Order: sequence, then structure tokens, then C-alpha cells
Amino acid sequence: MGRCRFNMLVPARVQAAWSRCFQGVRCRPISGGLSSSKVWHLSTLDSLDFALKAWPDHTTNELRIGELHSFVTTLSQRHSFIPKLIRPETLAQASFIQHDGYYWEMTTWLKGEPLAPSAAGIDQGRAAIEAVSQIHQTSRTSLSITKCSPSVENRIAALSQYLENLPELQGFAAGGSPINKLAEKTLGYLRQVGVQLLGQLNQIRAPVELLWVVRDLHRDHMLFQGSAVSGIVDFGAARLDEPLIDLVRLLGSLWPLDRELRHQLVEYYASQNDQPNPIARFQLLDQVSTLLSAMQWLRWLLVEQRSFGVDRAQLLLRWGLLNERLDRNQW
Repeated sequence: MGRCRFNMLVPARVQAAWSRCFQGVRCRPISGGLSSSKVWHLSTLDSLDFALKAWPDHTTNELRIGELHSFVTTLSQRHSFIPKLIRPETLAQASFIQHDGYYWEMTTWLKGEPLAPSAAGIDQGRAAIEAVSQIHQTSRTSLSITKCSPSVENRIAALSQYLENLPELQGFAAGGSPINKLAEKTLGYLRQVGVQLLGQLNQIRAPVELLWVVRDLHRDHMLFQGSAVSGIVDFGAARLDEPLIDLVRLLGSLWPLDRELRHQLVEYYASQNDQPNPIARFQLLDQVSTLLSAMQWLRWLLVEQRSFGVDRAQLLLRWGLLNERLDRNQW
């Protein structure tokens, strides 16, 4: 068995479970963003590439991983931009193993790179929408129900809680440091439009179509080669929800300050799926999601004092971009 350069981080039992993937392998860890999962890129001598992922077992369970793997398998059978699961050689029916405090999975490695917002144009946008539409159309063949949107319900609950706790949160924003100023801007927006947005969310609580969707379709999770989508990765947040939430997440991360392009691509999605134009609903979910994301950074960095193992300045920059979106009020 080939030895991974970081084999101290990949237990022998895991290497044995996918021994063919570790033959003459070069192995390097990949930054997993802010999550507690670990990812490795495995390159073999015969030019096969794999992705090994470890999920902390206190953050999920076997039933949940089984659901995610079923979703990914359905998609990968139809779409080349979805990674294919590699089953462990040591377990006939399983798609993962549990060992050393983690659930481990192996998939094919998809080539390509995420787009920076400054590098993304209309051609990439249309390709992204076509890929998302294909996912939703495939998902629709497996399960489609009509029910109140979990995204709407969750946003109502979160916004209500923040409004209730606003006096207490205001105390955390006191001071003149950069993080205090970020907090004050975010809380100012919550004071200004929070109640209004809560009312608007309650007005759209009517049942809508729900499918299995990606939900965390951030730009970092969509890979491109030229203008073509070559991969969509990280399905850890996937579950039953309204399809529009995938557009809110993706378009907001790729074109955070370009309302016109976001709206063009929402209209393109509607045409691809033979649906009425959902711009008004998209605008509301986009605005609320941006505010709640900023509030989440306030809670994580100021209230809970979390450490994510990355440069704090990078985290403040991400929070600041959300505030910039809120300041521009260009939904």
C-alpha cells in the first residue's frame, strides 16, 4: 500500500478500507473552510484522483450521511459534475466507515477551480444556473412535496430571536474597535428593517414546492473550467427545502454587489424550469439571508468569541462585505 505523505492524519484502517485509492498515492490536505471536517486530495500514479473526507461523528450520524449519500448517488448517475462515491472495499454494503471519531467517505476528485466574484461573468452565470437547474430537475424525479418552506420558517425564527435579544446584543457593540463598528452597523440594519422583513416573511409562508437541494451552494463549492461547470462539491447541508434557496446562496456569493446580473440569472432559472419569475421572493430571501449571515458573524466572533483556526482579519473582511451589501440596499 502506498503511504500518504500525511498518513499520520489518515488512520491505517481508513487506508485499508480504500486500499486501491492509496496505491502509490500522493496525498495533501485541503483547506476545509470554516467547518470541522477534514479533506484530502489523493493522486495516484495512474492519474486517478480521489477526495477523502472525514466528518466529526459528533456533528452528524449514520442516518444523515446515508441520506446525503443517496442524494449524491442519484445526482452522480446523471451528471458528470457531481462526484461519485467510492465504496469501502472492506464493507460490502456501506458507502462510508466510522473510525477514530469521524465518519470517512471517498469520492472521485473533480477538477476545476472556484470563481472569484471579479472573474465571474454572464457566461459562467448561465452555466451555473443550468447546472443548478439540472440538479433540481433530477431531484424532482425522486421527491417533490408541497409544504411551507423550511428556509422561510428558519429565517422567521432566527430573525424573531435576534429582535427579541436586540437590547442585550447592543451591549456587545459598545466600543470603538473595528469589530464593535462592524457590530453596530449590523445591529443598525436589524433595528431599521428587522420588523419589516419579519412581516414580509410571514406573508410568504404559503406552501411551495420542496425538493432535495444543496442549500450551501457557495461559490467555493462550484468548480469551473473556462466557462463550464466542472464540479459541484460539499453536499453536507443538503436536505428538503425550496429550490430558490440554492440561487440565493450561490448568486449572493458570486455577485454580491451586482443586482442586475443576479436578477438576470434568476429570470434565466425561471425560463429553464418553466416557472413564473420569482424575483420578489428571491429579493426578500436574499436580503434576509444577508442580514442573518451578518448577525451570525456578530454572534460567533463577538458574543461567543469563537476561533476558527484562520486569520481573524479574513473573518472580519467577510463580515464587512455583508455589511456593505446591507449598506447598499440594492436587492
